[in-house]
Amino acid sequence: DDNRYEVGLPWTDEFLQGQKKLVDNESQARKRLQSLSRKLSRDPQLEVRYNQAIQEMEDSQIIEEVPPEEKVVNHPVFYLPHRPVVKETSVSTKVRPVFDASALGPNGVSLNCCLSTGPSLIPSLPEILLRFRRWKYALSADVTKAFLQISVNRKDQDVHRFLWSVSGSVRIMR
Repeated sequence: DDNRYEVGLPWTDEFLQGQKKLVDNESQARKRLQSLSRKLSRDPQLEVRYNQAIQEMEDSQIIEEVPPEEKVVNHPVFYLPHRPVVKETSVSTKVRPVFDASALGPNGVSLNCCLSTGPSLIPSLPEILLRFRRWKYALSADVTKAFLQISVNRKDQDVHRFLWSVSGSVRIMR
């Protein structure tokens, strides 16, 4: 869809059968946002770079603001706390937001608790090293922002909401 792969979330059977429920955790996310805002206010340069990173995601249509008419919905809503991760050695993104899907909601259930983990898709290091030595030439590459090219089904996007404070105003994003 729009040159992106679109996927649904791999919900666990417990979630689908109603044994585990995601409870709206907006108040907890607001507290984490206040803590993040205090931290960023102590480092104005980081605050600017972090806001630029989130703004770039919005400009690239990776994230969007939740329209007022969709703020209250009849399906699960969950807010992901976030924080900046700084990696000065990175070529593409030196500051990026990282979302905490392990943050527990008011009922002790996180988004990660409701999703299947699936098998590990990371190959073993010995296999990689053996393949690397097999041929005369080796090629290494890094796909810039690869995971940002995958979109989430519309029905699952509201469990990926987050709050973003811009100029004293809090925006609800997904």
